Amino acid sequence: MTFISINQSVITDSITERWREHFSTLLNRPSTVDPSGLDAIAEKPTLEKLDLPPSLEEITKAAGPYLGSVISSDGSLDREISARISKASQALGRLHTRVMNHKCIKLATKIKVYKAVILTSLLYGCETWTLYRKHTKQLEHFHIRSLRSIMGIKWQDRVTNLEVLDRASLISIETMVLKAQLRWTGHVIRMEPFRLTLQLLYGELRQGQRPRGRPKK
Repeated sequence: MTFISINQSVITDSITERWREHFSTLLNRPSTVDPSGLDAIAEKPTLEKLDLPPSLEEITKAAGPYLGSVISSDGSLDREISARISKASQALGRLHTRVMNHKCIKLATKIKVYKAVILTSLLYGCETWTLYRKHTKQLEHFHIRSLRSIMGIKWQDRVTNLEVLDRASLISIETMVLKAQLRWTGHVIRMEPFRLTLQLLYGELRQGQRPRGRPKK
């Protein structure tokens, strides 16, 4: 007689044999389903289009604004940048009366709120952006205009944009985006080789060519 210890309990050959008989009877039990009933179930037509890969328009429609990000079928960031600026402007407007224009709140506190609420909304997903010069100008314009509004600086004061950033102890949007992209790239290159994100980072196009003309700005 063999004894097998599992979790301080003893299992003998007779118990093992009873288990084998029980599961053998259970698995070999005849089916109770009437085959004629299965034939009576109407078959639905097969959707052959489901076997085809989805088009870019279908992917865009299904994805929609993913977590607030706008996905364009042409890969352009124009709509995404406009949406980011709009959401950040709405957030700033909601805080304008209660926080940003409140005289009892210190400027340092207002800047911290601006960094925590406005900038996070403005630069959400910027790690994957491919910015052109026009996009950077739009983001920088909103950034400087918001800081001037928070600090009460008017254009008549003749304060440069660099001085505005220096007073707020902040950096430019272009620098923020570059730091975020470098940080994310560091995460990607440390991934396992089988990860799709890493493969796309080091991947190259096998076919196709660049269109004629100068690159976009």
